[in-house]
Amino acid sequence: MSVSQAIAIDKPPPQTRGWPRARIIGYALVGLWILFGIGIVAYLVHAWQGGAFFDRYAPAYLRGLGTTLALVAISMVAGAILSLPVAYGRMSKNRILSGLAYCYVYFFRGTPLLVQTYLVYYGVGSFRPELQSVGLWWFFREAFYCGVFAFSLNTAAYQAEILRGAIESVPRGQWEGAASLGLHKLQTLRKVILPQAIIVALRPYGNELV
Repeated sequence: MSVSQAIAIDKPPPQTRGWPRARIIGYALVGLWILFGIGIVAYLVHAWQGGAFFDRYAPAYLRGLGTTLALVAISMVAGAILSLPVAYGRMSKNRILSGLAYCYVYFFRGTPLLVQTYLVYYGVGSFRPELQSVGLWWFFREAFYCGVFAFSLNTAAYQAEILRGAIESVPRGQWEGAASLGLHKLQTLRKVILPQAIIVALRPYGNELV
């Protein structure tokens, strides 16, 4: 085969000219979404100019925003604390401890969060006499506390798996190198493994937060 024939074979295909049907449909859909967004913004501006819409709904929206931020912040911190023993149990060689941690993660990751919230608020709340006898009714009678409790248990299961995967992603040689330097396992985990694992876990943690 000559050089000219090889060059002729390797030429890229000619570019399509004109407006294919797929491109026209894509541009039309994007244009419709843009018009829809402009219409929503124009409606909100027009409604807020009179003041009635803002005076009626703004306080409720602001209270809801504050409740949402507080619920997310508290549940994420509580879930992060609870995820540490769960992640340890998932990585444990003890079958009982590992099995309990697996069942916990499997249940909370395998059922909808809304169902878990209903079970805590309506299910646990139905045991009012028992909760009053142990002094926990003040906690489970409040919807916010029940939401924090359910969200914390749910996010702890996800954060435990994120932490476990991040720790196991660190090469085994890091443990062996730290052991050769005389570091204890806890020292190795805190000074060598966790700094590397946190970098790996940052993106999944951000996804869980959202």
